[in-house]
Amino acid sequence: MGGIFGVEDLQARKRALVEESEVYREALKIEFRNLSLYAGRIGRTAHTVKSFNPLLMMAAPLARSFLFGRSKTLRFLGRVYVGFKLYRQFAPLLRGVVSQLASRASERETTSVRY
Repeated sequence: MGGIFGVEDLQARKRALVEESEVYREALKIEFRNLSLYAGRIGRTAHTVKSFNPLLMMAAPLARSFLFGRSKTLRFLGRVYVGFKLYRQFAPLLRGVVSQLASRASERETTSVRY
């Protein structure tokens, strides 16, 4: 009878291994799906980068070295250019804030009563 218990034990271990392998198989399917999604995104990104004009791709490092080079004059001109771009971007916002503050101040002056 000792041999029967050994066979049942082996069959139970076999069933447990089959269930464990099914779990791993499902996990692999999910990982392959994630991998294909990421590969698709990378492919689209690489295609977008390749679609740029090659001259433009070469001009970016040259422009950077020109604007932020080792020369103090070129570095200063680059910073002036960046400052000008930031000013143009944020000037309408600042004008709106300043005009609202000015209009509130003028409203306070006109509503205050002086004796």
